[in-house]
Amino acid sequence: MKKLILLALLFVGCVFGDTITYNQGNNKRIIENVKFTRAGNGKVYFTIYGKESSRNCNQIIEFTDDDGNPIDYDCSVLLIEPMKTNDNDSLLNNNSKENAVIDSLIRLIDTKLTNSTDELAKLIDENTKKILNEVLWVDPLKDKKFGIEINPFYLIAGSLLGERGVLLSGSYSRFDINETAEIAFPFYLLKLGGELLWHVDSQYRKFIGLNNPHQYRSGFYIMGGMRFGNFDFAFHEKKLKLGITFGFGSRIFGKNGWYWGWSLYAGKYFNIKDGVIIDYEFFKFGRTF
Repeated sequence: MKKLILLALLFVGCVFGDTITYNQGNNKRIIENVKFTRAGNGKVYFTIYGKESSRNCNQIIEFTDDDGNPIDYDCSVLLIEPMKTNDNDSLLNNNSKENAVIDSLIRLIDTKLTNSTDELAKLIDENTKKILNEVLWVDPLKDKKFGIEINPFYLIAGSLLGERGVLLSGSYSRFDINETAEIAFPFYLLKLGGELLWHVDSQYRKFIGLNNPHQYRSGFYIMGGMRFGNFDFAFHEKKLKLGITFGFGSRIFGKNGWYWGWSLYAGKYFNIKDGVIIDYEFFKFGRTF
């Protein structure tokens, strides 16, 4: 009779047990007729043959109940488990609850690091590169106070005028404002015969680090400024003009002191009806001093 009862219990346990599927090395393992008990500290716990066992969460493929439905569990739960000590260590572990918390935290962190080795290594590598890039990078404008740019194509065109006139386009920039800004004075000058045509812009350029992680005076910038002069290609009235401008641009500085940049800006003259300002710079090359 006792044997029949034992066989019946074993049969019932086989029919109604949970099933765990997990990876072990390169092989997939399946254990049936287990009972899910808990999850936490990066592990899933279950009973099998009356004893508790566990598997790391990163090994688990699926854990299903006796109806084949997935069992919900959270591996990130912090489980407080007492530390295993022998009689010789008992005097050193009076605060067993605190030790259990510390031990559980240590094992949880260790599990997290084990489960995220690739992600952690990638994160460390990325941040190491950022730190080295910042430490090893040298500001090309360090100890530089100003720069002068010239448009070489205007020089070539001006040379064709010979003794008849002068054509010049360039910029004067101040770099000793702060590490994220520049004040620039783009200018245009045309002297033809006895007539002098010119205009000067005054611009504050704020570098925002869009394509330069150092956010120094290099890369993309936004700007605002004023224009003053007696000439504009779109308005040939021979009178002084005053206007306001806004725009954006970018700078590339070399370690040897040479630099290049481009900008696009627009605005409006105050004293000209419908006096729209549209201008750009693209072919200016400069030198820092």
